[in-house]
Amino acid sequence: MRRVLSVTGFALRAVYDELFALAGMGLIWFATAVVLPYGVLRLTASTLSPAGTAIAALIALVPGLPATGALYAVAVRIAQEKPIAFADFWRGIAQHYVLSLKLGGAILASGIVLVVDVLFYLNSGVLAFTIVGFLGLWGLLLWTAVQIYLFPMAFLLEEPRLSLVLKNGGALTLAYPFFALGILLVIALATALSVLLLLVLLATVWMPFIAILSSRATLSSVEEVEHYRARSVEIRQEQGRANGDHRVGPERGLDEERQAEE
Repeated sequence: MRRVLSVTGFALRAVYDELFALAGMGLIWFATAVVLPYGVLRLTASTLSPAGTAIAALIALVPGLPATGALYAVAVRIAQEKPIAFADFWRGIAQHYVLSLKLGGAILASGIVLVVDVLFYLNSGVLAFTIVGFLGLWGLLLWTAVQIYLFPMAFLLEEPRLSLVLKNGGALTLAYPFFALGILLVIALATALSVLLLLVLLATVWMPFIAILSSRATLSSVEEVEHYRARSVEIRQEQGRANGDHRVGPERGLDEERQAEE
């Protein structure tokens, strides 16, 4: 809980410090990722079939993916406590357009498949399928928690391969499940407050806050993993010295390889 509060406090301070720049970025994101798909959905609902309407709405989501990636690229810089400018948002769209489309497309596709499967099993009327549907709800919760890490991880890795981003996101979620759940609760609370109290927050700083929160949470979890690994190396070294073997680490590994070859 302490890490959740620390990350949340950082995100709130960051939004306050960069309010005008982030509000502008958030407004552009809201227009492309929410208003445009919703407008297409309303316009095509009365003229196209349900399938056609759904396809048109999905196509309308495409412009929002590069905007999402650019917003997270800025958020990662903020999480790393680096200075930002509004130009970083446009630069993020230009530099990470393809990556954002790949990652965003994978998220949308997997989310749609999961939701459709869960609804199918829950509404099947067969007890065995209903049980599978309830298990699928847990899978959907896990999928939602993994989203915390995906876009930030894409901009933290030197080689952001899609498979590696998904693998690391899942690993961090499983390594710190209660932390991920805490972050999800903060996101749910921020969303509820934005919808119920001030819609202007939803259209401006809601998404920047979530992006910074997720980016800082990702950095925090990565630092926890690195600390754990460093501590594990120290423990192995202490155990090696206690056993009278000072060749701990690379030197010991090389000696063992030489002995195996002989």
